[in-house]
Amino acid sequence: MKFLNWNAAVGVAGVARVPREIIFVYHGYPKLVHANAGNGEFFVMHGLPGYLVPVAGILEGFGEFVCWCWDCSRGRVALLLAIEMGVAIWKVHSGTDTWR
Repeated sequence: MKFLNWNAAVGVAGVARVPREIIFVYHGYPKLVHANAGNGEFFVMHGLPGYLVPVAGILEGFGEFVCWCWDCSRGRVALLLAIEMGVAIWKVHSGTDTWR
């Protein structure tokens, strides 16, 4: 990638962060505000305890906010978000035909 200098690479990374932030907040907000509206049953149906709904909402909503404000996208919060997404993909999509 010699055609990109450092400033261009940082600009591309910044543009790519915006959709990620929107997606995390979009999925974390309902888990916080509407925690009892079927989210608990969805978690239990996929083998996760129901008390993880607010934990996932806090991590998705405020974790992405922390990454945005303090630019720690390579830090501990980003690692927690990556682990959460890995578990979510594994539990929701394992054993189903949703990947076709």
